Amino acid sequence: MVSSGALDFSIISTNLSNAMKVVTTNNTFNDGNWHHAVAVYRGIPNGNNTDIYVDGVLQSKTIPNNSLSGVITTTNLIAI
Repeated sequence: MVSSGALDFSIISTNLSNAMKVVTTNNTFNDGNWHHAVAVYRGIPNGNNTDIYVDGVLQSKTIPNNSLSGVITTTNLIAI
């Protein structure tokens, strides 16, 4: 969560110049309640192909960083 109460989803490959960041725009979620948030990344290195759902509702988004190059794949465990 960013300081404004919006949610963000980021993928960073090797450094910040090879990354993608998607941020919700219309709602804030720092209201003291629990929320269920899901980011859907379709494996395509473009923020327009990434969605954020909160409490089952697709959120409007902005893409402040859309410089991820190539598809990221791994056989290693991913920590969230």
